Amino acid sequence: MEDKIMSKFNLNGVTKEAVVGILLLVLALVNATLQMFGMSVLPINNEDVTDVISMLFLIGTASWNCWKNRNLTKASQEAQAITDMIKNGEILVDDVEEIIAKFKK
Repeated sequence: MEDKIMSKFNLNGVTKEAVVGILLLVLALVNATLQMFGMSVLPINNEDVTDVISMLFLIGTASWNCWKNRNLTKASQEAQAITDMIKNGEILVDDVEEIIAKFKK
């Protein structure tokens, strides 16, 4: 089962930005979890300030990761390449639609 899941990921096409974003999100989630159990990770005595900073950190990293397009699979990386080709004028949307229509038949 684990091999099947890991085979879907194509780490060759993953950018540094994607890795940093995912690591920051994991850090924010760990920080929020520790806060829930009363363990202050940030060295601030005032509990209210710590909660606010932790929540802002979590909201910021979650929003940033949702906003960015994380292409972690081979299929998503290929789709992004096609999207980039359309944006750069290398291929027309009509051409892509024709190809898709041929596969649907």
